[in-house]
Amino acid sequence: MLSGITGGELLRDPAELAVLLRQLRARIKVDFSVKCRAGYDDPRQIFELLPIFADCGVDWLILHPRTVVQCYKGRADHQLTAEVAAACPLPLVVNGDINEVETGLELLEIAGVVGLMLGRGALADPFLFKRLRQRQLDPVSQAERSEQLRGYIGDLLPGYLEQFCGERQALMKLKDLLNFIPDPERQRIFGKMKRAQSLEKFRRLLQDV
Repeated sequence: MLSGITGGELLRDPAELAVLLRQLRARIKVDFSVKCRAGYDDPRQIFELLPIFADCGVDWLILHPRTVVQCYKGRADHQLTAEVAAACPLPLVVNGDINEVETGLELLEIAGVVGLMLGRGALADPFLFKRLRQRQLDPVSQAERSEQLRGYIGDLLPGYLEQFCGERQALMKLKDLLNFIPDPERQRIFGKMKRAQSLEKFRRLLQDV
């Protein structure tokens, strides 16, 4: 019987992880992917986990090359990513600190890497997907960046109002989103937007981004 531990804690008990993966594989009728840190507290643990993933019928591995205990400290170790790609018997998707086109394209050049998963990088710049596909290394102009951010955040407003059940909760979620946009040119206006006490005020300030 499984103990009920979840997430990264499962890496502390690979035997229990294997039981869970086999149970899931028996029920999943489509492709089965696993997103995994490199280890619980040892980044080399991933090499012990690779045979488990393969034996349990996992179809795709998504690797974030930090340990669980690191959380988001430091930088994702993509030298480790290259080592894992060389040893991995499964198609490998890479995650972790992919915040610009150059990094993404470099990772896609690694043999065995078949794709990228964007997390915080996509929150900061939702047009990163498009630029990766177009291999667009040149940065956008400040005017274009402003237009993109106004459109991005503005388009989220109606959906947030519906999903988060009210103006106050939607406003708090939008303010939290600004924390994921590391844009030195706009931190002053972002600070004003984070202090906005109404969605209407937030909307007005958005026009100054």
